[in-house]
Amino acid sequence: MMKSLLLVLGLWLGSHALFAQEFVVEIPNQDAVDHSNPTGSFIVKNVQNNQKAIFIFYPKFYTGTLYDENWKKLHEIKAVDLPNRFSSIVGYTIENGVYHIIFNTSNGRNYGVTTFDFKEGSTKTFKTEFKLENESFIGSMQWNNTSFLLTASTSETQLNLYEFSGNFDVPKKSVLSFDEALLFSKKHQKSIPLFRLFSETASTIEVGLPVGMQTATSKVKIYQDTSKNRVLTSNTIEEYTYIFDIDLEQKEAKLTRFENPLSSTKDYYNQTNSFVLDKELYLFSVTSKNFIFQILSRDTQKTLFFRDIDKETEIDFSNTPIIQKEVGGLNNYRELKKTKQFIRKVSQSNLGVSAYKEDEKYIVTLGSSLQIKGSASPIFIAGGGFISGFISGAISGALSAYTSYVYTKSVSVNCLFDENFSAKEGTIPDTIFDKMREFEGPEANTQAPALAHFEEGIFLGSHDNEVDVYYLFKFPN
Repeated sequence: MMKSLLLVLGLWLGSHALFAQEFVVEIPNQDAVDHSNPTGSFIVKNVQNNQKAIFIFYPKFYTGTLYDENWKKLHEIKAVDLPNRFSSIVGYTIENGVYHIIFNTSNGRNYGVTTFDFKEGSTKTFKTEFKLENESFIGSMQWNNTSFLLTASTSETQLNLYEFSGNFDVPKKSVLSFDEALLFSKKHQKSIPLFRLFSETASTIEVGLPVGMQTATSKVKIYQDTSKNRVLTSNTIEEYTYIFDIDLEQKEAKLTRFENPLSSTKDYYNQTNSFVLDKELYLFSVTSKNFIFQILSRDTQKTLFFRDIDKETEIDFSNTPIIQKEVGGLNNYRELKKTKQFIRKVSQSNLGVSAYKEDEKYIVTLGSSLQIKGSASPIFIAGGGFISGFISGAISGALSAYTSYVYTKSVSVNCLFDENFSAKEGTIPDTIFDKMREFEGPEANTQAPALAHFEEGIFLGSHDNEVDVYYLFKFPN
């Protein structure tokens, strides 16, 4: 991201008026023996006192640095790594100022914890007795300094919610019930097993940020913000879009479903994906001959916007040409001329739709992500996307959104809608991710990135390999 500290500060001062990014802190390489570069990092906020902590992972250990609400350094301690079998970080719980980092194995069954007690200057690492039995891991969620784990039973029609607080060997379990009748398929005249809705781990959507196409193409999504409520969606079943509204405080769930608009069409390339924003559902369905884009009210299921576009019809509600974006973002793209090119590419790839709101208008992206041939694939994030390896989307949903936005090869069109969901003319604005990518530069020699979305701003951190220092910058929301 930066060539040296002097260059970093020079870039910041020279472009501050344009991007308003702000240098926050720096952390020199903590590996005094091998001088190995870190492999990952993440940033958390204690919602009770606004203190922040940066955790940086090295090949043989990891560190935690605690800051006050104004980013003044308070403590720094080092922990040994868990055994290699624990491959992913799924969440964290903060109790009485002690930070508990929760790990699991690649199959999601076994769990371990590292405890950072900054006040005492000590750490503790242990394997828990908790293990998933007859249930499949869906994803993890964060709320009120606490990590929650969501699973689907493989033997019963129920969601299980585990709260990691107090006794980590026996996390508090809540069974989330819902209207099972909504799992009945009219098409096949039988009930759909619940676990089939979650045949893949959920990707985390950080509400309020743009979403890259790689993340938007996920068939299972968890929408996360700072409230007690979470939205879980599934598009693994061709016939329906399923939406679970989960209350983490009351430990309740409500299920609704929407019939996919092209579900009855017999076409090999028939697929649907969805996106939830506020009280609306965005549905994007495609076959080899046409696509349908629909916006519906989640409360009433009333259609707010509808278009059925075939191969020979112009996409009359798009505000951009059809863009095929290469890895790297910014100006690395080419334009496609015809709707049939768009339909052919999206129908034969991973379909996705995303939306976010800015300045009283909705920006919607329809498209697909493409396989990158011969590329060095970014490392998978458990439940979150890719890049940075092993950190759950519950912690790194913002990072997943950013890396998906910048590092995905995709085909898409962008559209503007007013508050009544009527298509409107106008230019698609640059996103905060465009500004971050321009700030980083195309030749950034960095690794172990972290991105955190707090009320006071968006924090981008990474290790600059050239000067062997971890830098953290703040961007405005």
